[in-house]
Amino acid sequence: MTEHGDPFSRDLTRMLVTFGAVTLIDWVVLSIFSGELRFWFPVWFDPQWSTRPEPWVTYSQSYLSGVLFLPLLTWIVDRDLLRACGKGLRIAYWATLTAGLAFIVWWKGGLMVEHGKQREAVAWLGLTAILFCAVWAAQELPARLAALPRRELLRRLLLSLGGFFLVLAVADPLLQVGVHGLDWSVDLFIEVAFFVPVGVAALALAQRLRSVAPNHS
Repeated sequence: MTEHGDPFSRDLTRMLVTFGAVTLIDWVVLSIFSGELRFWFPVWFDPQWSTRPEPWVTYSQSYLSGVLFLPLLTWIVDRDLLRACGKGLRIAYWATLTAGLAFIVWWKGGLMVEHGKQREAVAWLGLTAILFCAVWAAQELPARLAALPRRELLRRLLLSLGGFFLVLAVADPLLQVGVHGLDWSVDLFIEVAFFVPVGVAALALAQRLRSVAPNHS
Protein backbone atom coordinates (compact mmCIF):
# COMPACT_ATOMS: atom_id res chain seq x y z
CA MET A 1 0.00 0.00 0.00
CA THR A 2 1.37 3.42 -0.96
CA GLU A 3 1.80 5.88 1.89
CA HIS A 4 0.30 9.33 1.46
CA GLY A 5 1.80 12.70 2.28
CA ASP A 6 5.32 14.03 2.33
CA PRO A 7 7.72 11.27 3.53
CA PHE A 8 9.92 13.71 5.46
CA SER A 9 7.00 15.26 7.36
CA ARG A 10 5.45 11.86 8.02
CA ASP A 11 8.64 10.29 9.41
CA LEU A 12 9.54 13.36 11.44
CA THR A 13 6.07 13.42 12.98
CA ARG A 14 6.35 9.76 13.92
CA MET A 15 9.61 10.43 15.74
CA LEU A 16 8.24 13.48 17.56
CA VAL A 17 5.10 11.65 18.69
CA THR A 18 7.17 8.71 19.92
CA PHE A 19 9.62 10.92 21.79
CA GLY A 20 6.78 12.85 23.40
CA ALA A 21 5.08 9.63 24.49
CA VAL A 22 8.28 8.24 26.03
CA THR A 23 8.90 11.49 27.91
CA LEU A 24 5.32 11.62 29.19
CA ILE A 25 5.52 8.01 30.41
CA ASP A 26 8.76 8.80 32.22
CA TRP A 27 7.89 12.14 33.82
CA VAL A 28 4.30 11.32 34.77
CA VAL A 29 3.61 7.58 34.95
CA LEU A 30 6.95 6.34 36.29
CA SER A 31 7.28 9.30 38.64
CA ILE A 32 3.95 8.39 40.22
CA PHE A 33 4.85 4.72 40.56
CA SER A 34 8.35 5.35 41.91
CA GLY A 35 7.42 8.20 44.24
CA GLU A 36 10.29 10.27 42.83
CA LEU A 37 10.29 12.98 40.20
CA ARG A 38 12.14 11.49 37.26
CA PHE A 39 13.84 14.28 35.35
CA TRP A 40 16.75 14.84 32.96
CA PHE A 41 18.26 17.60 35.12
CA PRO A 42 17.67 16.69 38.80
CA VAL A 43 20.14 19.36 39.96
CA TRP A 44 17.59 21.96 38.86
CA PHE A 45 15.46 20.90 41.83
CA ASP A 46 18.00 19.52 44.31
CA PRO A 47 21.75 20.11 43.86
CA GLN A 48 22.48 17.37 46.44
CA TRP A 49 20.12 14.75 45.08
CA SER A 50 22.86 12.23 44.28
CA THR A 51 24.14 12.13 47.87
CA ARG A 52 20.79 11.84 49.62
CA PRO A 53 19.72 8.36 50.82
CA GLU A 54 16.15 8.86 49.60
CA PRO A 55 16.04 11.74 47.10
CA TRP A 56 12.66 12.99 45.95
CA VAL A 57 14.06 13.77 42.49
CA THR A 58 16.23 11.41 40.46
CA TYR A 59 18.19 11.41 37.21
CA SER A 60 16.33 9.83 34.30
CA GLN A 61 17.58 8.90 30.87
CA SER A 62 14.40 8.96 28.82
CA TYR A 63 16.11 11.56 26.61
CA LEU A 64 17.93 8.57 25.09
CA SER A 65 14.75 8.12 23.08
CA GLY A 66 15.78 11.21 21.14
CA VAL A 67 19.38 9.99 20.82
CA LEU A 68 18.08 6.79 19.26
CA PHE A 69 16.37 8.81 16.54
CA LEU A 70 19.46 10.82 15.58
CA PRO A 71 20.76 8.27 13.03
CA LEU A 72 17.26 7.91 11.55
CA LEU A 73 16.83 11.68 11.40
CA THR A 74 20.24 12.03 9.75
CA TRP A 75 19.22 9.50 7.13
CA ILE A 76 15.82 11.01 6.28
CA VAL A 77 17.34 14.50 5.98
CA ASP A 78 19.84 13.09 3.50
CA ARG A 79 17.11 11.14 1.71
CA ASP A 80 14.60 13.95 1.33
CA LEU A 81 16.54 17.22 1.57
CA LEU A 82 20.10 16.58 0.38
CA ARG A 83 19.61 14.08 -2.43
CA ALA A 84 20.10 16.72 -5.09
CA CYS A 85 23.14 18.29 -3.41
CA GLY A 86 26.72 17.65 -4.34
CA LYS A 87 28.62 14.60 -3.16
CA GLY A 88 31.10 16.69 -1.17
CA LEU A 89 28.35 18.40 0.82
CA ARG A 90 26.70 15.09 1.63
CA ILE A 91 30.00 13.56 2.75
CA ALA A 92 30.66 16.56 5.00
CA TYR A 93 27.12 16.30 6.35
CA TRP A 94 27.47 12.62 7.24
CA ALA A 95 30.93 13.11 8.73
CA THR A 96 29.74 15.98 10.93
CA LEU A 97 26.63 14.19 12.14
CA THR A 98 28.49 10.94 12.77
CA ALA A 99 31.09 12.77 14.85
CA GLY A 100 28.33 14.53 16.77
CA LEU A 101 26.53 11.27 17.47
CA ALA A 102 29.78 9.64 18.61
CA PHE A 103 30.35 12.50 21.05
CA ILE A 104 26.83 12.21 22.45
CA VAL A 105 27.22 8.45 22.92
CA TRP A 106 30.56 8.98 24.70
CA TRP A 107 29.19 11.80 26.86
CA LYS A 108 25.92 10.18 27.85
CA GLY A 109 27.56 6.77 28.11
CA GLY A 110 29.81 8.21 30.79
CA LEU A 111 26.76 9.43 32.71
CA MET A 112 25.18 5.98 32.43
CA VAL A 113 28.23 4.38 34.01
CA GLU A 114 28.57 7.10 36.65
CA HIS A 115 25.01 6.70 37.87
CA GLY A 116 24.62 2.97 37.17
CA LYS A 117 21.90 3.53 34.58
CA GLN A 118 23.00 1.05 31.90
CA ARG A 119 19.97 -1.21 32.25
CA GLU A 120 17.61 1.75 32.36
CA ALA A 121 19.15 3.07 29.15
CA VAL A 122 18.56 -0.24 27.40
CA ALA A 123 14.97 -0.25 28.67
CA TRP A 124 14.36 3.26 27.29
CA LEU A 125 15.77 2.30 23.91
CA GLY A 126 13.55 -0.77 23.85
CA LEU A 127 10.45 1.22 24.83
CA THR A 128 11.24 3.79 22.14
CA ALA A 129 11.47 1.11 19.46
CA ILE A 130 8.19 -0.46 20.59
CA LEU A 131 6.32 2.86 20.68
CA PHE A 132 7.72 3.90 17.30
CA CYS A 133 6.37 0.68 15.79
CA ALA A 134 3.05 1.29 17.55
CA VAL A 135 2.83 4.82 16.13
CA TRP A 136 3.53 3.46 12.65
CA ALA A 137 0.94 0.72 13.08
CA ALA A 138 -1.67 3.16 14.40
CA GLN A 139 -1.24 5.18 11.21
CA GLU A 140 -0.95 2.38 8.66
CA LEU A 141 -2.69 -0.68 10.07
CA PRO A 142 -6.31 0.57 9.96
CA ALA A 143 -5.98 1.46 6.28
CA ARG A 144 -4.39 -1.90 5.46
CA LEU A 145 -7.04 -3.85 7.32
CA ALA A 146 -9.85 -1.78 5.79
CA ALA A 147 -8.67 -2.96 2.37
CA LEU A 148 -9.33 -6.61 3.32
CA PRO A 149 -12.68 -8.29 2.61
CA ARG A 150 -14.80 -8.55 5.73
CA ARG A 151 -14.64 -12.33 5.78
CA GLU A 152 -10.86 -12.35 5.52
CA LEU A 153 -10.51 -9.76 8.27
CA LEU A 154 -12.76 -11.79 10.56
CA ARG A 155 -10.80 -14.96 9.73
CA ARG A 156 -7.51 -13.34 10.67
CA LEU A 157 -8.94 -12.01 13.90
CA LEU A 158 -10.21 -15.47 14.81
CA LEU A 159 -6.81 -17.01 14.01
CA SER A 160 -5.10 -14.48 16.23
CA LEU A 161 -7.63 -14.96 19.03
CA GLY A 162 -7.44 -18.75 18.87
CA GLY A 163 -3.66 -18.75 18.86
CA PHE A 164 -3.57 -16.30 21.77
CA PHE A 165 -5.78 -18.45 23.99
CA LEU A 166 -3.96 -21.69 23.17
CA VAL A 167 -0.57 -20.12 23.87
CA LEU A 168 -1.86 -18.84 27.22
CA ALA A 169 -3.25 -22.28 28.04
CA VAL A 170 0.28 -23.68 27.77
CA ALA A 171 2.38 -20.74 28.95
CA ASP A 172 0.51 -19.96 32.17
CA PRO A 173 0.73 -23.47 33.72
CA LEU A 174 4.29 -23.83 32.43
CA LEU A 175 5.41 -20.65 34.18
CA GLN A 176 3.40 -21.12 37.35
CA VAL A 177 3.91 -24.85 37.90
CA GLY A 178 7.02 -25.65 35.89
CA VAL A 179 9.15 -22.55 36.49
CA HIS A 180 7.94 -21.18 39.83
CA GLY A 181 7.02 -24.54 41.38
CA LEU A 182 3.49 -23.55 42.39
CA ASP A 183 0.79 -26.18 42.91
CA TRP A 184 -2.11 -26.62 40.54
CA SER A 185 -5.04 -24.56 41.77
CA VAL A 186 -8.73 -24.43 41.02
CA ASP A 187 -8.27 -21.03 39.40
CA LEU A 188 -5.54 -22.35 37.11
CA PHE A 189 -7.65 -25.36 36.14
CA ILE A 190 -10.66 -23.14 35.33
CA GLU A 191 -8.43 -20.84 33.31
CA VAL A 192 -7.03 -23.66 31.18
CA ALA A 193 -10.48 -25.23 30.83
CA PHE A 194 -11.69 -21.92 29.41
CA PHE A 195 -8.72 -21.08 27.20
CA VAL A 196 -8.45 -24.42 25.38
CA PRO A 197 -12.04 -24.78 24.06
CA VAL A 198 -12.27 -21.08 23.20
CA GLY A 199 -8.98 -21.26 21.30
CA VAL A 200 -9.99 -24.42 19.44
CA ALA A 201 -13.41 -22.98 18.59
CA ALA A 202 -11.87 -19.77 17.25
CA LEU A 203 -9.44 -21.72 15.04
CA ALA A 204 -12.26 -23.96 13.82
CA LEU A 205 -14.37 -20.95 12.86
CA ALA A 206 -11.40 -19.40 11.08
CA GLN A 207 -10.91 -22.60 9.09
CA ARG A 208 -14.62 -22.64 8.26
CA LEU A 209 -14.44 -19.08 6.94
CA ARG A 210 -11.48 -20.05 4.79
CA SER A 211 -13.35 -22.93 3.20
CA VAL A 212 -16.41 -20.95 2.15
CA ALA A 213 -16.54 -18.66 -0.86
CA PRO A 214 -15.07 -15.16 -0.30
CA ASN A 215 -17.52 -12.41 0.43
CA HIS A 216 -16.43 -8.92 -0.63
CA SER A 217 -19.56 -7.19 0.62
